[in-house]
Amino acid sequence: MTSPAPLSAPFRLRDRLVTPARNSIQGPEGETGIEPKIMAVLGVLAAEPGRVFTRAELIDKVWGAEFGADESLTRAISHLRKALGDTRNEPAVIETIAKRGYRLLPDALIPESQAHDSQPPGLRLSAAGPVETPRTQPINRRIWLIGATVAAAGAGALLWLRPFARGAGAIPLIVLPVNAIPQEPSQQSLAAALTVDLVGVLARDKRLHVTVGRPDPDLPKRGRRYSVYADLQTAAGELKVHVEIMDFDSDQALWSRLYERSYDGKLSSQDALAETIANDLIPALTAMARPK
Repeated sequence: MTSPAPLSAPFRLRDRLVTPARNSIQGPEGETGIEPKIMAVLGVLAAEPGRVFTRAELIDKVWGAEFGADESLTRAISHLRKALGDTRNEPAVIETIAKRGYRLLPDALIPESQAHDSQPPGLRLSAAGPVETPRTQPINRRIWLIGATVAAAGAGALLWLRPFARGAGAIPLIVLPVNAIPQEPSQQSLAAALTVDLVGVLARDKRLHVTVGRPDPDLPKRGRRYSVYADLQTAAGELKVHVEIMDFDSDQALWSRLYERSYDGKLSSQDALAETIANDLIPALTAMARPK
């Protein structure tokens, strides 16, 4: 039996409006951009609500034989849950089925006949996606664009060729390429450069085993592995970087911090920011990895 094609028309999940054509999820806090392959995962799940898809099925449908797809799926589910206001422990949209895979809870998908009645205030649904209508109050918009930019991913691929390996007792740390918001060339270049700088600073600490984008396949898995990712945004001479430490295997958020400062475009400012972030990450990571 042939599976239905992934949903491509706009659809609603609880209080979120999903527009696959725009790789966008609109909710009460604003619009969230979604990487195309992460959106593809949601499209597959939403096409058959209630059906349990194994990890192997989702990987085959979205990534095929691409290297590192298993880790990419884990991260995709984590990002979708954040964008949809969902949690692993108390799922309202995407449920993890132990030792099997994932399913989209049927009650989360709002039928098309009810979609217009349950749209966020100030939006109407059209074939092209959400269209704003006039409102008396301004939108409180919070945009987090999920997934690696092409430029930053390229930097990560280059760094992966030479992982910053340490001894067996070092803390495994996977640095994900810094993500630019919005994905414009200037922002992407800054994100790629910050990724390189941040990895360089972290790699100087011999307590860390640093790789970029994915774990070192030659490093035996012992205990918890950590990942670090950051979203970067510049506007009117101001720079904001939101950084998180997560458990790489469970996607549990462990630590987060927002960095806000003036940005003059100079390399010295970029270097100083990388040093500041790394100096906060290292003690946080060593404390987490310390035996209880």
